[in-house]
Amino acid sequence: PKCHLQWLATVANECKDKKGGALLSTLHMLVQHGDPKVREWLTPLLTAASAPFYSILSEWLERGTLKDPHMEFFISADHETIVNNFWQRKYSLRESMRPSFISQAQANMVLTTGKS
Repeated sequence: PKCHLQWLATVANECKDKKGGALLSTLHMLVQHGDPKVREWLTPLLTAASAPFYSILSEWLERGTLKDPHMEFFISADHETIVNNFWQRKYSLRESMRPSFISQAQANMVLTTGKS
C-alpha cells in the first residue's frame, strides 16, 4: 500500500549515508514509531540489519578479538599503539557508532570485557 511506500522512502532518506551503529540507531528510532503497523513492518528490518553488529559484539565479548573491517562497530582499534600503553590505548570507544540502545555505561562495560 501507499503507506508502505511512504515509510520505505522515509527509511531510505533517514538511513542514507549511515552505517554500523549509526544506522542501527536510526532504525531503532524509526521502530519506536507509535503506529503498530510501522513497528511490525520495520522490526524485521532492524533485526536483519543488527546481525553483523551482534556477530562483532559476540566475537569481542567471547574472544576479545575485534573483526570490524568496515569500521562500523562502536569499539575501535588503534594499530599504531606502542606496547607500554597497549591495553589502555589499543582499544577505545567510537562514540559515533554506538547504537542508541547501548548506554554509555554498557558501552564501557563491553569495552572492558573485551579487553580482559
